[in-house]
Amino acid sequence: MQLNPGWLFKVLVTLEAEADAPEPASLPTDLPRLRRWLAMRRWPERRLNELVKVQAAIKSGRERQIRWTESHTYASPRVAALVVVLVALGVTQSTLTFTREPERAAPLGCTQGQLRLTGSTAFRQAVTDVARAYEKHCLGQVTIDTDEENFEGSDAGMTSLDTAGKAHKGEGGLPDQVTFSDTRKPPQYTALLAKPVALSLFTLVVNKDTGVHDLNRKQILDLYAGDVTNWKDVGGNDVPVRLVSRNPDSGTRTVLEQKVLAKGQRLLATTVRSCVEIPAKEAGRCEVKDTSTLLRTVAATDGALGHSELGAARRSTDVIPVRIEGIEPNSASVTQNLYPYWDTEYAYTYKTPPAESPAAAFLRFLSANESGAALLREKGFQPCVDFASPLKCSP
Repeated sequence: MQLNPGWLFKVLVTLEAEADAPEPASLPTDLPRLRRWLAMRRWPERRLNELVKVQAAIKSGRERQIRWTESHTYASPRVAALVVVLVALGVTQSTLTFTREPERAAPLGCTQGQLRLTGSTAFRQAVTDVARAYEKHCLGQVTIDTDEENFEGSDAGMTSLDTAGKAHKGEGGLPDQVTFSDTRKPPQYTALLAKPVALSLFTLVVNKDTGVHDLNRKQILDLYAGDVTNWKDVGGNDVPVRLVSRNPDSGTRTVLEQKVLAKGQRLLATTVRSCVEIPAKEAGRCEVKDTSTLLRTVAATDGALGHSELGAARRSTDVIPVRIEGIEPNSASVTQNLYPYWDTEYAYTYKTPPAESPAAAFLRFLSANESGAALLREKGFQPCVDFASPLKCSP
């Protein structure tokens, strides 16, 4: 038989005993039994070569040593190693499958995308907390931008929303922006739609050295008209009055002018460009851009009087919230029409956003009693769902 280079050829060998071999009748004829036969007689296995002689020859080509071959019941070392690896992989995969936490689908009412919130600085902290809760509720599928620069006041927020809506190229309402305002929209924003969210309570705040905890309506009017310039004239300490106010875009300021001051009364003109420029021991008025800055300024300025969202004022331990006519600001006093400094907080959208948009989904979460509404209560706001007529949202 001719073999090509690299080919292997197996030969089946039949064992036969020679005439002078020991115990020829009992000599096994297969290799395994032959080995056992040698072992029983305690002969060394090298006797195998003496008992069995292999004679073979290759007529042509390169001769190689002819080696013993025999059957193997078990797998070769390479195959055995491969089996071990596959078993290990299988065990690892099974362990991961049964121990890892299963992926969860986002709950109903969630959507994917991005949302930008703008508007009232007084409402920023509360709505930011709701936004973080909504992101967690939706397993991170929606991202909500609540950066401080987004909240520059109610009027500024509505202007931003109107501009973004007009630039929107898609059909329907703007899907990714909601603006919060302490007041109703101006008439020029015809495309903005209001949704009542909560009842907002506000309060006057004073520096601790004023010695004042309560003011009646006439005293408040005189202070903001500039007729009273020292706190001793309203039962306080001998300290000049410094009025720290929000800028004209502020909803908190607008509500003060509309519901607390006399009809048509506006705040005095500012006397300095910055609150730190008010001369010592002199009366004056300055303006700041947001609620947190106002509270810090009132706390740091002798004789300061300001106005703030109630929850933020109560969280600040460096200022004193002022009662009006002896009435504490709370939901009960508002419901009984005893406390004047309050208004409805509105969420504005540009037209009606698509039902599955981030804007629409977030507003549904914000109004839900067991989610957004509960967080608003924690921040001192009374959600509109608490009223008999949520769309009216008024005592």
